[in-house]
Amino acid sequence: MLLRLNFSTFEFVATSMHLCVVLHKTVFFSLLFVSFACQRNEKANLTPLYFDLPNYFKVETERQMGKNIYAEVRWEKDGVTEVKKEEVIDWKKAFKALQKLDLNRTAYRGGYKVDTSGNENQLEVNYVAQTAAMNPQTVRLQFASGKLVKLELQVADKNFLYESVVHYSYVPDDTLRISGTQQVIFGEKHSYKRSYWY
Repeated sequence: MLLRLNFSTFEFVATSMHLCVVLHKTVFFSLLFVSFACQRNEKANLTPLYFDLPNYFKVETERQMGKNIYAEVRWEKDGVTEVKKEEVIDWKKAFKALQKLDLNRTAYRGGYKVDTSGNENQLEVNYVAQTAAMNPQTVRLQFASGKLVKLELQVADKNFLYESVVHYSYVPDDTLRISGTQQVIFGEKHSYKRSYWY
């Protein structure tokens, strides 16, 4: 009886150890599978769904740097216009806000409605944000023979202190316009426009 009990105990321990090894291998392969799946998802998340605005303006900044490009600058605020001529454009400053706008943030994935019209010679792509928390709210891209010839976008911001809307229009090697409105809550609404022709 004692021998039988010891044998049964041995069988129990051996079976338990075998189950532990199987369980260990199962957990290991499960973790390995999840790890690969997460890496694939991360790689998928890194693949841009939409036009890469930060990279575009980074390339544009680098392309224009080192060139002393003079522009006629017109500044308007609340109906008062001031014209400055022959001002050298500071491209880093001009594109700084635009480089921060990213349609491909992880939180924005699938959040833009995309409409495309035209053909490869004359193509227009429009992005519209599906929630007010996303910026830019709208983006309009116009291409000619695969080259971007005009970009327009709008950014909106609203909280308990102020409300603002900014519209950007950029035609490479021609014009940059920044216009918008700002209003402090319970204050006056101000409009402004800054234009560069070069």
